[in-house]
Amino acid sequence: MSNLGFGPFAGGNTAVFQDVQASGVAGVLLLGGSDNIVPFNTEVEPQNFVSLSGNQFTLAKGIYHIVFVDAWTQSGADRQVWIKDTSNVSYGGAKARFNSSTGLQAQSQMEFFIEIPAGGKTVELMNRASGNVSHNNTLSPTNGNEYYQQIIFKKVG
Repeated sequence: MSNLGFGPFAGGNTAVFQDVQASGVAGVLLLGGSDNIVPFNTEVEPQNFVSLSGNQFTLAKGIYHIVFVDAWTQSGADRQVWIKDTSNVSYGGAKARFNSSTGLQAQSQMEFFIEIPAGGKTVELMNRASGNVSHNNTLSPTNGNEYYQQIIFKKVG
């Protein structure tokens, strides 16, 4: 259980998921110039409005504030993340430019809002970068494990 019951993410409106690997195990390599599904395998802060299965999230109807954080190694690159459903309909995303030296570890955070229509949707978080994004070092050790990607769904409407 986390401390999400306090501060700006207070209440039962925030869910957190991560891509967790054992210490020393590399995360996924996201290929530059390609659309990549961002992997998640661990429910950290569960809520009844979202569930995870096979890198896909099933979201209830509503408006969500999405916060995506990842730890990665890459040279400076343009990056884009977005949420799409299984019919390839996009629900919003964010773009950013990161400047770093080759091989520099970085931790990035992107935020955006999406609206899911009545009936809910099954969606995936997608990533596209101008260069390869490797997750072979972590900035985020947790109980001997490492996480490389984290997504927060805050239901705001």
